[in-house]
Amino acid sequence: MSGNVSLLLAASVSSLIWGDAPPPPKFQPHKVTEVMAAVRDLQRAADAVVDGVAGSYEHRLELSERIAERLRAASSDVWRGPSDVHALLSYVLVGGDPGVLRDILRRGAIGEAQRGIALGVLAFAEQRREQAKVHLLKANLDALPTDVVNAVALAQAAIIAEERPAEAIEKFEVLRLNSRSTQIEASALRQIALAAIRSGQLADGLATIQRYLRRFPRSLFNEQYITQFATEIASAPGDAATKLIPRAGLDIAAQNPEAGAKLLLELAREAVFRGQLDLAVAAASALAAVPGGDADTKRRAALYRLAAEAATGAGAQAREELLSLPSDGLSASEIELLDASIAISSQVKSRRLPAAAVAPGPAESKSKTDKGSTPSERSSPLNAELVNRAKGVLKAADDAIVKRRTN
Repeated sequence: MSGNVSLLLAASVSSLIWGDAPPPPKFQPHKVTEVMAAVRDLQRAADAVVDGVAGSYEHRLELSERIAERLRAASSDVWRGPSDVHALLSYVLVGGDPGVLRDILRRGAIGEAQRGIALGVLAFAEQRREQAKVHLLKANLDALPTDVVNAVALAQAAIIAEERPAEAIEKFEVLRLNSRSTQIEASALRQIALAAIRSGQLADGLATIQRYLRRFPRSLFNEQYITQFATEIASAPGDAATKLIPRAGLDIAAQNPEAGAKLLLELAREAVFRGQLDLAVAAASALAAVPGGDADTKRRAALYRLAAEAATGAGAQAREELLSLPSDGLSASEIELLDASIAISSQVKSRRLPAAAVAPGPAESKSKTDKGSTPSERSSPLNAELVNRAKGVLKAADDAIVKRRTN
């Protein structure tokens, strides 16, 4: 009797909840394939790099290579269903080898339904922007799983950032807030900074860089991203960077001394190469004002400041400081830049003094006077092309001064 009562009660409850409709089907767990599991491991490894976990950068590279081998070895049957294709796209967008996707596409293993978005992801990873626009901007995100949606949406926003920066920034903000991936959140915030700088909103861009470094202070990607930030700031038109960077640089250094010093040093160097001498002086002077800091970093900042000043009206004073600047901690190419700056500042001095006051003699060279110094292994080497560009910039600036004096 009691059993019948229980059945009647259960039926009544079911009727109250579902009405006359049958109860919903039992939950069917989504099948996780070997490819999906491997790519998810890579996504976790990328998140660990952003979180600054020791050893995670190397682990991510090794894991990516192992996964690439497995993906290449997979039979064409693996790519007939959408789930593994979506995982493959995630692999590429999370930083995996795009050559894997290229090889699988060449084999014709990816069906027509997924081929368009696959071509778009490949074009984006290979920085073929126009081809990426053709395929990715028309991709149907509703048909993709969440992880792939966020990665593709990030790529879509990056593609339109140059032409429609405001729209791209809005998309990046949504991704930053909604993504479960630390890497996508960090990438979105970084792209907001770059889009703002490139669209002329330098103050907003600098503020976003500060937000990024506050949110991800230990990311193992930061060194390369800070270099990218410096390049974009130096590319900004006008003199806004020269006016804003002293305060912004000190603010960033106050919350993250290492990152702030790195940004100011890279900016000073990039500015010298681009001939933006006032910006180079502003960035290097701001770095000199940062409390504490590594002595080699301060010495290198002084080099870029003095190199910028060498071909200006302060050339004579810069020459004296250049001659007294220790070359310890400078790379071989930075010592070459130091020698070039000394030579140019000597020429500037001779043009500003009466001929009789200029004693003839060989050009001074720091590389000769400091033969015992050894370039620091920790310094970032300048390649020969950049050194030659810097020399050309300084020489052009000096020639411009001479021309103004003769006109």
